[in-house]
Amino acid sequence: MPEAKIKREFIDWYYISKATVYRFVGTVLSVVVLVGGGWWFYKYRESIQPAIIKIGTRLVQISGNVSIRRGAEIIKAESGMELQEGDTIQTGPDSTASLQYVDGSTLRVKSDSTVIVKENAQNRKDESTTVQNQIVYGTVNVSAMTPVPGSKNTLIAPDVQIDFTEKASVGINVDKDKKNTGVLVAEGSAFVTPNNGKPQSVRENVYVEFAAGTKALEVAVLPSPKLKSPDNSAMLVFESGQSPEVTFSWLPLNEAKNYKLQIASTPSFLAKSMLVDQALTSPVFNWPLKSVDANYYWRVVGVAKDGKEGVWSPEYRLQVIVKDVKTGQIRIDRPQITAIGGGLVEVAGSTEPGVQLTINGKLATVFNDGKYNKSVDLPGGRGRIVIEARDNSGRTSKRVESYP
Repeated sequence: MPEAKIKREFIDWYYISKATVYRFVGTVLSVVVLVGGGWWFYKYRESIQPAIIKIGTRLVQISGNVSIRRGAEIIKAESGMELQEGDTIQTGPDSTASLQYVDGSTLRVKSDSTVIVKENAQNRKDESTTVQNQIVYGTVNVSAMTPVPGSKNTLIAPDVQIDFTEKASVGINVDKDKKNTGVLVAEGSAFVTPNNGKPQSVRENVYVEFAAGTKALEVAVLPSPKLKSPDNSAMLVFESGQSPEVTFSWLPLNEAKNYKLQIASTPSFLAKSMLVDQALTSPVFNWPLKSVDANYYWRVVGVAKDGKEGVWSPEYRLQVIVKDVKTGQIRIDRPQITAIGGGLVEVAGSTEPGVQLTINGKLATVFNDGKYNKSVDLPGGRGRIVIEARDNSGRTSKRVESYP
């Protein structure tokens, strides 16, 4: 009997140890698989992820009636919304839309225009970008960036394709009826490729027009005038009641017969926001300002002797701030004075909001409703309380009370 018992315990120990070994081996294999799989994913993660990342096009600014056609659906455009590939932007009369792309480029869609977003993508490996749009008809302005080598920014128009160089600024117009495509390069350069032809370089300050894929016109135009005054984002501050004038000036162009100056309340220069649209023979214009806070935008274009406009200048912004000047003394109502004890009294009252107030030379806090309260030390619990007020316009006021 003792021998049998020993043998049975040996068998039980043998079976338990074998199961433990199996579990141990299984655990080790699981760890190896997990670690190996993680290492493999880390090493080959670039090859299993898509090389091209599709990025939504941002609609950064709209004015007027702008809609988005997405398939069979018509969506009302809103500033800040993200557009998808294949979306069609349609602007109505006196309306504009501005789009921003992955490479920092912008495309401004002018009034009565239709544009299709074709591609907005970035290569993960070399960070190059691809931006492509299609203009059906109307007018667009492209400010291209394409800062990374290998990047492309392209606009497809009827019968031609336009490729923009880095930092190019180009205006494109497609006639709705004739489908002729006009290209005006304001800065940098562009390459225009007819569907059945070779790329043709268009340099700065040159206008070309293509009809049915054939160049029908190429002319040099006046360069953009250099704006002098006011500086871009200048701030003009004056007091209410004044009627100051602001002087707009720019450097003259030798070949210009005259100039056209536009001042508007929005940077889109739409008809409804236009304040000044005037032909001038001199590169100086004085304009009386209204006594209201406002932002104004202005630009100038030279007009050649044959009557053709050149390249518009960049849009400059002018901020006008009207300072409200008050007259007369600051109101200080008669305060309520209450004894606290130990020679201290509390002075509470009201004055005009926003003033600086002192009581016996000590600064007191004036709340938004003009009320204040301040503990003041009066030796012996009696004496004079002097309240003085001052505001940003230079007005002052003083009130003296005796207590008790």
